[in-house]
Amino acid sequence: PLKIDFIVADLDGKAVAGRPVQVKAARLEWKFRSGEWREEEVEVQLCEMTSTAEPQTCTFQTAIGGTYKITGTVTDTQGRRNQTSFTRWVSGGERPPARKVEQEQVTLIPDKESYQPGETAQILVQSPFNPAEGLLTVSRSGTLYTQRFTITDGTATLSVPITDQHIPNLQIQVDLVGEAPRTDDQGEILSNVPPRPAYATGTLTLRIPPIRRALALEVEPAVEKLEPGGQTTLAVQLTDASGKPVPEAELAVVVVDESILALTNYQLADPLGVFYSDRDSYLSAVYARASIILVDPLSLASAVQNAVADSARSALPQMAAGAPAPMATQVMEFAAEADKAVGGGAEQQAIRVRTDFNPLANFSPSVRTDENGLARLTVKVPDNLTRYRIMVVAVDSAGNQFGTGEANLTARLPLMVRPSAPRFLNFGDRFELPVVLQNQTDQPMTVEVAARATNLELAVAGLRVTVPANDRVEVRFPASTQRAGTAKIQVAAVSGSYSDAA
Repeated sequence: PLKIDFIVADLDGKAVAGRPVQVKAARLEWKFRSGEWREEEVEVQLCEMTSTAEPQTCTFQTAIGGTYKITGTVTDTQGRRNQTSFTRWVSGGERPPARKVEQEQVTLIPDKESYQPGETAQILVQSPFNPAEGLLTVSRSGTLYTQRFTITDGTATLSVPITDQHIPNLQIQVDLVGEAPRTDDQGEILSNVPPRPAYATGTLTLRIPPIRRALALEVEPAVEKLEPGGQTTLAVQLTDASGKPVPEAELAVVVVDESILALTNYQLADPLGVFYSDRDSYLSAVYARASIILVDPLSLASAVQNAVADSARSALPQMAAGAPAPMATQVMEFAAEADKAVGGGAEQQAIRVRTDFNPLANFSPSVRTDENGLARLTVKVPDNLTRYRIMVVAVDSAGNQFGTGEANLTARLPLMVRPSAPRFLNFGDRFELPVVLQNQTDQPMTVEVAARATNLELAVAGLRVTVPANDRVEVRFPASTQRAGTAKIQVAAVSGSYSDAA
């Protein structure tokens, strides 16, 4: 049962006793009236009580599940009415009998998970009713073609040839129409009445990955390690899916500092996924059988029996053999419009100071391959001590095949100095300037490091430290600010013939 509590209150929210209250509960049901669907109240139940200072309860029976509308009405001392209403969903219980032709589901089973051009997809169709008339619709950004077929034993196998133009997918839709046994309100099959109309639909996506349109790139720098400011040559070999060289292809080559890319975990997008994303069918279906309203099966059975009896007594001409059976359904007729619905420097030379820290080492948007599918490109790296990522995107001359390739390039020195000055300082601040010395050789180094600055006072101008082989050591220079403005710092390190400055 559905229990509804109510209380009467005035404008100030105080309980008012002694007023007549009527609470009504009604199940809402959709019915077709005067050419349109309307929601009507059925199985109305009333509860009339007098209000008190405490909440009171009305109980309503809900033998059938569905939406119930609860309406409460109260009358004041001057005979004026006030009303409130809400709806509640009741689950379970007896469901209202269905009077519509429900759309059923067609099961479609492909013989493979994916296909390639030149193959033929075999699709098993399992119908929920038998026999059935079917329509196969193959679509991809619109309808490609349709094909009619018949099901006589519950299943059918449809063949769909796959061509190169179908990459990366096809949309398959199967619609079936036929008839099915009529049932009563309890779901029992009735044998003495004609069958009801039935229809079903099913959709399927055939995957056709662009494997044959993938290009393979081999990206190889002449040297994988070089000094800051050095240059090297990149060789890019391009082949198609069958391993043949691709001439006159266009390459976009980008060389970027890996540390910048790591900030956003950047990964080069696959152009095949961009240019060969799934295509929608651009197809929508409207089914007229969804508008059919079935008559009460018991009334239909009685009408059939009466028609047989009347036919026996009637003197009217007999129906010709093979004439249609009595109408099994009542079809609501709508208006027509409703249907359209480098190495270390010499010891006597000055220490080279690295100043170019551009994270973008190279951007070449259009590099062409030769007749052997090979392209060469000279790349000069900035002064960063870092690892660069080489990214190449390729497209063939026809614009149908795509591919990507990557390689790495490291800019390093035998001896590297990395100062890490704070980005902001206040006037009067005292701090320590950290400098990392890195030994990239297999022998330990005795390194002399010196620092100088403008607008900063350094307590120590130089230090000597031993750096183990293939290791790093951090040294600190105590410093303090002198005045407001910009401070510039320069650090140099020397060990024999090796040096670096930043």
